Amino acid sequence: MSVALIDEIIEKAKAFKSKAEGDDQKELSLLIKDLEEAKLSVFVKTADAKPLLERCHRTVEEIGAAKEEEGMWGDKTKSAFSAFQKAISKLRNTLMVRTQRAT
Repeated sequence: MSVALIDEIIEKAKAFKSKAEGDDQKELSLLIKDLEEAKLSVFVKTADAKPLLERCHRTVEEIGAAKEEEGMWGDKTKSAFSAFQKAISKLRNTLMVRTQRAT
């Protein structure tokens, strides 16, 4: 379930890559890379990861809804993108903490 969800998040994020502008486009590439690396973690297969992945999924959906509403990479889309960045950051930081604890 978790791996399928993260795959869906990655695909949706990739769909916005060409629509993002400037620094957001570069950041989106990095966020996608973070998601692809997270997929390799044992943590994403645990129940503890579910709320983090659901937040990532919800925020990537919000990007799509904002983009659809605005028709461009406007203020609402940028706000939704910021929420997506924070969600990925939380996932990445949680993975780092879990990895450090395991070693």
